Amino acid sequence: MLDALGDPAVKERLAQLGFDPMPLASDAFARHVADEVEKWTRVIKAQGIQVN
Repeated sequence: MLDALGDPAVKERLAQLGFDPMPLASDAFARHVADEVEKWTRVIKAQGIQVN
């Protein structure tokens, strides 16, 4: 996957689709996901958002 992100055509297509790739090793990606889950959980709870 990281090799594909080095391909200019892939990078251009992702940009066209609105993506901003963050090439991360698996452990860094896992930390990023955990941090995002924690952050958005706090936001959802603080705003009293309910899922029906």
